[in-house]
Amino acid sequence: MDIADIHKSSKNDPYWNDLLSGTTGAYKHAQIDKLLSNFFPSECDSIIDIGCGSCETVLKYGKQLNAKTIACSDYDKILIEKMKTLFQDYPIKWHVNDIFDLKKIKKNYNLVFLLDMLHEIYSFYGRPDRDIMKEIDHSKGLSFVEKAIFNIKEIVAVGGGIIITDNVLYEQNVPLTIQAKTSQVMKALNYFSEKYTSKKIQITFSNERIFKIKAHDFCILLTQYNKIKNKNWERWNVEKLEIHQYMTLRDFQEMFSNIKFQLYHIIGTPSSALNEWQQDFKIIDGINDFPHKRITLLAIKN
Repeated sequence: MDIADIHKSSKNDPYWNDLLSGTTGAYKHAQIDKLLSNFFPSECDSIIDIGCGSCETVLKYGKQLNAKTIACSDYDKILIEKMKTLFQDYPIKWHVNDIFDLKKIKKNYNLVFLLDMLHEIYSFYGRPDRDIMKEIDHSKGLSFVEKAIFNIKEIVAVGGGIIITDNVLYEQNVPLTIQAKTSQVMKALNYFSEKYTSKKIQITFSNERIFKIKAHDFCILLTQYNKIKNKNWERWNVEKLEIHQYMTLRDFQEMFSNIKFQLYHIIGTPSSALNEWQQDFKIIDGINDFPHKRITLLAIKN
């Protein structure tokens, strides 16, 4: 089965409930609020969410920005039909289309949302033949992310913006020495290293629960291991198909500079995630503190 079809079927209600009601969702909205407040007009005419998922975010900001037009787009027809029923009393324009085929959207928008979905482009299209059993090819995945952004810029009005939320890679892929503090964490790491097929994560274990790992692989591990540790199988069954960290801040800056967008950003880590990492791991060597998890971007079209 194609990875996109598997991914669609695995996103059930428990997955969405966990994702939206958690501290990551609250953190995400807080950072978007800061960027819009500091660098975007207080009102805009039109807003669209591409890869809209549950649609709640675009409705929140549509109301906040007094948008006359609110649109939602997703490649999952079943999801769109479900959202149309759920939000039938809202004046939303609905689109079913792939991010690489935006011809149906015959309008420029003042604000475009890409919320935690570019890593799906990277993860799906970066796999050779989109085969779930094949490891993601990093260069191929990045090329499709760049292609997606190039497509999206065509529907952004001059002076309008793109909001992107996702995870981020540490700038330097330096070697690290880490200690897992408990046997429970070690058990999760062993399961992760065995079952995570999106990328071969190189973890070299020694005694006293100490292991060596590159910084980029550690970023990926930090996003995934706790789903296993906490037996949150709804999230794991979806996210094991993905790599959420695919670009550094410098990569994002270069990409948007190439298409003449002004970029503003916030990088940080939700306190709940940082607290859990500090309870579970000790950094022995390589970096002074845990790499930041989240990036929030506002790119303004010149």
